[in-house]
Amino acid sequence: MNAKLKQSFEEAFIKVIHLKTSILFDNVYDAHTEYMNRKDGVKFSIWKDISKMLKIPSKQIHDFYHNTWSKQFFDDIAPYRQQIKSWLHSSTDSIQVVVSKVSGRLTHLYPLLNLHYQTLYQFVNYQLKNNSCLKKTNDLAYFRQKWKRTTTSCLRLAWILT
Repeated sequence: MNAKLKQSFEEAFIKVIHLKTSILFDNVYDAHTEYMNRKDGVKFSIWKDISKMLKIPSKQIHDFYHNTWSKQFFDDIAPYRQQIKSWLHSSTDSIQVVVSKVSGRLTHLYPLLNLHYQTLYQFVNYQLKNNSCLKKTNDLAYFRQKWKRTTTSCLRLAWILT
């Protein structure tokens, strides 16, 4: 979205949050903070409401919010990349579990740190998939597991044939 659309999005965002909460906001930061802290129905249909105001598909509004616009309210991941990389190792955990563990560790070390979840998820996922050392370790674990299954199957077959 260009600068004019970004400004229109911000105005619509503030207006929709105001309509849903009856709170007046001086700036987009306060509206976003209110939005993030809400657990009730404030978040329900927000993209559809903004979509109607701006005449842009709600999926495009949703994606713009999550992938671009909202990142301005979070801390930059760059200063923590090396530390995060040092924590990653071969794991059979799902990517969500690994990200959760990394996030928990960061929160423990830096209580005021506020990272964008999707950015952290993408970084960890990329590191696990593309780091050659981790990849080799994960491949080795995969082949060991496969070998164990194959060996067990062969032993069973040999037992059946005798």
